[in-house]
Amino acid sequence: MLDKHLIAKTAPKANDLNIVFFNDYRITVLEDRLFRIEQSTSNSFNDNATQVVWFRNHSHIHFTVRYYEDFVEVDTKKAVLKVYKTFSKSYVILNGKKALLNNKGNLLGTYRTLDGCISD
Repeated sequence: MLDKHLIAKTAPKANDLNIVFFNDYRITVLEDRLFRIEQSTSNSFNDNATQVVWFRNHSHIHFTVRYYEDFVEVDTKKAVLKVYKTFSKSYVILNGKKALLNNKGNLLGTYRTLDGCISD
């Protein structure tokens, strides 16, 4: 076991004011242009720290939420996120550009370094 001083301190539980629930999704607004989207049919979500995000306990981030029959819209004024029941239709609008929420350009995970990483 690691000595206590070597164990990283984290605060991975998000502020409840920054969380939106829709259908079987939990959307966490981490910053005005950063969202975390999880899906669970059993309503069981992960509040553990990840390699990339250790702290999710940010103060409340101003955003508006609009619920529709087939999707939810989260607007932070810097980005508009639309998450559909059929996730493949979901997208974000950032800097006037629409980007689908898919894995195009996915770097295949977090690596210590991406030097020499080959992606399709």
